[in-house]
Amino acid sequence: WVQFLYLSLCSLAVSGMLFFMEFFLTVRFRNPLPALCTGITGALLGLFSAFMPPIVSYFVPWGYFVPLCSYEVKVWDQASHTVLYGTRPCNWGLLVFTFGLAVSLFGVCWRVMCNKEV
Repeated sequence: WVQFLYLSLCSLAVSGMLFFMEFFLTVRFRNPLPALCTGITGALLGLFSAFMPPIVSYFVPWGYFVPLCSYEVKVWDQASHTVLYGTRPCNWGLLVFTFGLAVSLFGVCWRVMCNKEV
């Protein structure tokens, strides 16, 4: 159940970071179009970064789901169409960085919302 807890923490950290980044863009600009375009472009970049070399995922925040995942394909037999999955060690450094980024974005959004006039 440790793997489940780790995957839950990773999903929470990445989702929180992306949410507060998009929320900051929405609050900062009067027009929601920059946040929408950033979200769509980021989602496509995150998807494509999963099929690129692993180092690319570290530079695309929407692709942090890939290096934080602890499951990987160990053996793939093309002839029999058999796939065996295995686990890799947890990437605690990236998880701490992502949590720190999410918390700092939360603080920025909180400050902007407190100072915003309605």
